[in-house]
Amino acid sequence: MRIAFNKPTNVLPLYCDSIGYNWREQDMKRPNGYYTYHWLQTEAGSGTVSINGKSFALSPNQGLLMRSRLPHSYHPNEGDTWMTSFLTFDGTLAEPITSLFGLKDYVLLPKLAPELATFISKYFDTFVNKDLISLNEQSVNIYRFLTLIHENELYARRTTFHDQEIVSKIIQYINQHYPERITNATLSEVTRYTTAYQNRIFNKIYNQTPLEYLDDYRMQKAKEFLLTKPDWEVNKVAYEIGFGTSSQFIFHFRKYYGITPEQFRKNF
Repeated sequence: MRIAFNKPTNVLPLYCDSIGYNWREQDMKRPNGYYTYHWLQTEAGSGTVSINGKSFALSPNQGLLMRSRLPHSYHPNEGDTWMTSFLTFDGTLAEPITSLFGLKDYVLLPKLAPELATFISKYFDTFVNKDLISLNEQSVNIYRFLTLIHENELYARRTTFHDQEIVSKIIQYINQHYPERITNATLSEVTRYTTAYQNRIFNKIYNQTPLEYLDDYRMQKAKEFLLTKPDWEVNKVAYEIGFGTSSQFIFHFRKYYGITPEQFRKNF
């Protein structure tokens, strides 16, 4: 899912050029770079990015921020379906802020903190509108996003590779199989650890259980489908995100967001 913007006529500290998640990447070559700053993170699968003669993999829960007009290329790894989230942005404060955390050409984050990893999908619908009030709110959200990038090093230091490996397996499985019936036992088969142990590790990092994360992810997908699939009936959306009945989905959606799916669709 992707939203693209035109460059705003008013000068803004930070503005969004495009934003998206659950995006299937293809081969991309940009010998002259991209005209704004570009954040790219992997949700599932993996890809290879090449910058300044260096190539490196971008695996699940890893992210990359590139300076504007930096020549680069990337492509899915062989046999992989590479799903990503991305945010492109610029503005009068983009260069000063990114300079604060030492961005020269690019910065690679090998392990994303939970709040950073889920930021784009969580705040995606705040970037739908393009009026001046919404653009100002988006500017604040991009600043918050850059702050999270700056703070990510602290997260990387306090989590072990072992813990992150367990969490990454759970997240990748949920992102790929969310329409299916998923239980704690299902996830234990994926991680090869007991439910109690894997849930303790996941909760330590994300401050929620894997099934609570599944619930959040399904609700994010529900909003995506309601906005991008106007021909889908509510019962179709319910089925596609793993609910057995439309009534169950409507009740859950209203409890979660305070409005029904149809009201949400009409609001946008």
